Amino acid sequence: MNPSQTTNPIHFSDLNPKRFEDMCHQLIYKEFENKENLQLNHDGRNGNDGGIDIFGKFNENEAIKTLVVQCRRQEKTSFKELRF
Repeated sequence: MNPSQTTNPIHFSDLNPKRFEDMCHQLIYKEFENKENLQLNHDGRNGNDGGIDIFGKFNENEAIKTLVVQCRRQEKTSFKELRF
């Protein structure tokens, strides 16, 4: 067995907030790792992030795209709570 292999489901409620943000950062990185000039910063670690935990930029079709992510660990949320 690979030491980093997960054999049981991950319960998000068991992760402390920093580990949850780390996991979100890793998932976002894996999703966008093939984008040209990817810059992905984990700003939530600084504590004074203004609600932005992960900020990123990359090039796509000669345009600069921006990612702004707030990591929220909630059992339920409403569409009204989600803002773009």
